[in-house]
Amino acid sequence: GCPSTTSGVPSKAPAPESAIVPLFAVIAVPLISWNSDRLGERRLHLIGVLVASAAGWMMVALSSNAVVKLAGISLAAAGGYSFVAVFWALTVPMLAHATRPAAIALISTTGLFASILSPSVIGVLRDLTHTFTAGFWYVTVLNLVGVVGLLLALKRPIRQTA
Repeated sequence: GCPSTTSGVPSKAPAPESAIVPLFAVIAVPLISWNSDRLGERRLHLIGVLVASAAGWMMVALSSNAVVKLAGISLAAAGGYSFVAVFWALTVPMLAHATRPAAIALISTTGLFASILSPSVIGVLRDLTHTFTAGFWYVTVLNLVGVVGLLLALKRPIRQTA
């Protein structure tokens, strides 16, 4: 929200609604992780949170209503953060013990590179279109590419290592 004023002086205090997005994620991550652990199922949970995140970004891209946009960002954040927790629960047991540290480093580095690159891509899209909507669609597509990758991986059995 906009800074509130008291006696005509702008307040630097954040608006209470700024807590909604992280609060939603803080609630969703342990619930989704718990359910994934309880069922012993990872891939469908990963697909579900990626679809939820994509749906959230689509809500932001398509709506002009601030409440719908806030709900979309909350859903996208919950899906994105939940993905990380469940992803590592699936991935680490699949890695050979001898190469696990190097594999984790490679996966983490790839993720860090993407987190550096994506804001630049969104910035270029913003400059080209004069709106952030193209950036929201970019993030939506990234989530859906992840869904396709996981659907393809569903066809193969997961190899668990010690």
